[in-house]
Amino acid sequence: MMMDMIRDDLALLGVKHDVFFSEKSLHDRDGNASEIDRMLDELRERDLVYQGSLPPPKGQLPDDWEDREQTLFRASGYGDDTDRALMKSDGSYTYFAADVAYFRSKFQRGFEEMIFILGADHGGYVKRLEAVGKAVSGGRAKVIVRLCQLVKLYRNGEPFKMSKRAGDFVTLRDVVEEVGRDAVRFMMLMRKNDAPLDFDFVKVKEQSKDNPVFYVQYAHARVRSVLRQAGEQRPSLPPPIRARRT
Repeated sequence: MMMDMIRDDLALLGVKHDVFFSEKSLHDRDGNASEIDRMLDELRERDLVYQGSLPPPKGQLPDDWEDREQTLFRASGYGDDTDRALMKSDGSYTYFAADVAYFRSKFQRGFEEMIFILGADHGGYVKRLEAVGKAVSGGRAKVIVRLCQLVKLYRNGEPFKMSKRAGDFVTLRDVVEEVGRDAVRFMMLMRKNDAPLDFDFVKVKEQSKDNPVFYVQYAHARVRSVLRQAGEQRPSLPPPIRARRT
């Protein structure tokens, strides 16, 4: 049901994904082993995984930190700042282990250029993903990581106060249904992915030259009008290229 909602909301925005991949499938056991198990076996054979201890974190040590032997990925040999743990103290896999298994799965499916979209607060993840790409693919895959800033929602200059705990939040569908798909897509594409975006519902719908969405739509309408009138007055002119909605 949740995936259906996600697909419907993306379709409303004009975004289509060919494949949806479930992280759960990496943990599910096919026979006696999961995809993560098979990933670990392969990396052990290639000496990319070892049993060892990590140095203590810099600064004041957390209360729960302990010097213990762990299953580690040799990330530091591929440009990362340190080696990375693949298993927790209770024997379960870390989130990073699933990331490595996912990369391996995608590489085995024939993808050699992969783009990861992460929130701006995950900047520390860039080097480890790049290390995974180099190690698992033997340098054949290209990993591109894009950090995206969050979008802040406003209404007439006043910020929306949202709380997941209280169930008070604005969904993508809410935004698209209020201001329209074109306005949302334009505002998202107008800035670089690493630049913060203040999205004001009132300003986006404002019909003035201060609103870039309206200005572009107005310019498009004027150009279409000029082309139409030119065709009416000069029938010998070639027909204008029709605008296509995608």
